[in-house]
Amino acid sequence: MFGVGFDNPCITPKDKCRYYACITVPKDVKPPKEFGIIDVPGGKHAVARFVGKGSEIAKPYNELFGLWLPSSGYEPNDFPAYEVYLETPEKNKDKNL
Repeated sequence: MFGVGFDNPCITPKDKCRYYACITVPKDVKPPKEFGIIDVPGGKHAVARFVGKGSEIAKPYNELFGLWLPSSGYEPNDFPAYEVYLETPEKNKDKNL
């Protein structure tokens, strides 16, 4: 499972933030019209592991984009940041992300 956030909730009002909840599918899948397919671009990715409550996730994002990225020598591409969820909600007994 993946999540793709298109807006920064520190800047954009929360009711205006756009977020896609995603799953991986084979390339030949043709979804119904109310669903879409996006391709995650290949290449180098910055990766940060986070375990905690959803209310705590802003801190690692701020550290990644506000501290690490400016000093890394890398430039972000045009694809938004995305999250990879390692457990399904049913298996996640602690309710951590």
